[in-house]
Amino acid sequence: MSDERLGRLERVVEQLSGTIDVLVSEFIRPATQQAFANYERLERLESALETLVAQSLVNAEQIEANQQQIASNTAQIEANQRQIASNTESITRLEATVNDQSQQIQVLIEEGRADRQTQREALAAILSIGGRVDVLEQRAS
Repeated sequence: MSDERLGRLERVVEQLSGTIDVLVSEFIRPATQQAFANYERLERLESALETLVAQSLVNAEQIEANQQQIASNTAQIEANQRQIASNTESITRLEATVNDQSQQIQVLIEEGRADRQTQREALAAILSIGGRVDVLEQRAS
C-alpha cells in the first residue's frame, strides 16, 4: 500500500475511532449505566414485591383465622345468650317457689304460735285444776 493510502486509512480509522468514542461516551455508556441502574431497581422492586406477596399470604391466613374465631365467638355468644335466657326463666321459677315456701313457712310459724298459745292455756287450765284438787284434798283430809 502506498503511504497516501495508508495515511487515508489511518485518518479514516481515527475518524471511526473518534466516532466510536463519541458513540460510546454519549450513547452506549449512559445507556449501559441506565440499564444497570434499571436492573438493580428491578431487582429491588422484585424483592419488595416478593415481600408484599409473602406478607399478603400471612395477612390472608390471619384474616381467615380471625374470621373463624369470630364465627366461634358468635356461636359461643349465642349459646351464652340462650343459657342466660334459660337461667333467667329458672331464677324466675325459683323466686316464685321461694315466695310460696316463704308464705307456707309464715303460715306454719303462725300455726306454731297458735298451738303454743293453746298449749299454754291448756297447761294453765291443768295447773288451775291441779290447784283446786290440792285444795279439795286438803279440805278432805
